[in-house]
Amino acid sequence: MRNLINQLVSQPEKYKYVLGHYIFKLVPMINVDGVVIGNSRNSLVGVDLNRRWKEPNSIMHPEIYFLKLSLLEQSQAEMGISIFCDMHGHNKKPNCFFYGCSKASEEEAMVTWTKTRLLPKIFASNEPIFDYNSCVFSEDRDKQSTARVVVWREMKVTNSFTLEISMFGKSIQKPFQESTIPSQ
Repeated sequence: MRNLINQLVSQPEKYKYVLGHYIFKLVPMINVDGVVIGNSRNSLVGVDLNRRWKEPNSIMHPEIYFLKLSLLEQSQAEMGISIFCDMHGHNKKPNCFFYGCSKASEEEAMVTWTKTRLLPKIFASNEPIFDYNSCVFSEDRDKQSTARVVVWREMKVTNSFTLEISMFGKSIQKPFQESTIPSQ
């Protein structure tokens, strides 16, 4: 998140077109209270906030409830949302990659398929740490109440993603090793 902000504000000429045509609304870490006590995903009350987007409770999940209601739903109604991207640290896979959604309906299948893969392809062509082959475009049953799936379904945002950034960095390719031929 910090690098994204630094890039946008320190090189305005480089991003002139994007900054002139789009409004960025950046929301840093919403589970601050949980992180303070050592949680990486959960809030202070021990709830994984990214699994509460479908029906957030204003008392138990105020971060999600008010972010969804005031920022996202209001933005969608006023001007629309071109891209929604939820950033996460990943603790199992190396590199960076996206989780995205696939298709809204059969008749939209090909157009949606292409649109949802364009941003990841752009990332892959510009960022050495980004691994397009690790991207997943689906809405598994256990992900139905995550931010990207709820924003995609309820707000009809085709480009709704979770950007996963490995806590382990980039995978390193093993250098080529010459095979040895046993002596006869």
